[in-house]
Amino acid sequence: MITDAIIEFLMSPVNYLIENFKLPDVFNIVIPDKAFDTILGIIRPLGYFLPTDVILTCLLVSFSLDRFHIIWALFLRLKSFASVHSFF
Repeated sequence: MITDAIIEFLMSPVNYLIENFKLPDVFNIVIPDKAFDTILGIIRPLGYFLPTDVILTCLLVSFSLDRFHIIWALFLRLKSFASVHSFF
């Protein structure tokens, strides 16, 4: 109950702003047909300078090694905990 009161006290300015300053209603948001063609026209030439397949492969290997290290450390921690407390 004390925690709820503290959180409510801290959130009161945010709640005040949300209640009193509403965003205007926006109707009919239309994205032009050629907007994505322009973005692709800008991004496609970057593929010649940034080999994304190689970069993605390196990132995948790096993330896999990080996850392996985390899982291996967790496994070793649990194994050492189980071996120490197994004779009780």
